[in-house]
Amino acid sequence: MADFTEFGYPTRLLVGGRTVVLDDVIAQIAVLAAEETAGVHSVGRPASRIVPRGFPSAPSVKDSMAGTTVTLCPAGAALGMVMTLEAGKPIPSILHRVRDNIARAVSGFIGVPVTEISVTVIDVHLSAGVEQQDVASLSGWL
Repeated sequence: MADFTEFGYPTRLLVGGRTVVLDDVIAQIAVLAAEETAGVHSVGRPASRIVPRGFPSAPSVKDSMAGTTVTLCPAGAALGMVMTLEAGKPIPSILHRVRDNIARAVSGFIGVPVTEISVTVIDVHLSAGVEQQDVASLSGWL
């Protein structure tokens, strides 16, 4: 950083200008925030589900970004996401934490308020430590 004090300018210059943040950047921040949430196994559609069998998948496509949408309006950003959750934990409480993490991350990093986060749960991941009867015992929680 250049020191402009020798020229009589203040140390920090306040200059206006237009800032553009692409939808993909907002989506990437949302995906990272969702993936950090306990109970989330993965975000996005796995390539095996969106690419037909025998068809070569494009290595440049990020699986986690597939299925994530961002719509910007004057009030803020509306997001849509698909994800796989861990089995054995109540889905409503996981999604409450997911929405909270995403809203804080997007508004904190980008400065755009989040007005809506729609989530589609496409699968549950049954890890080795979770038995099917453990999942069935949660039916009273939902």
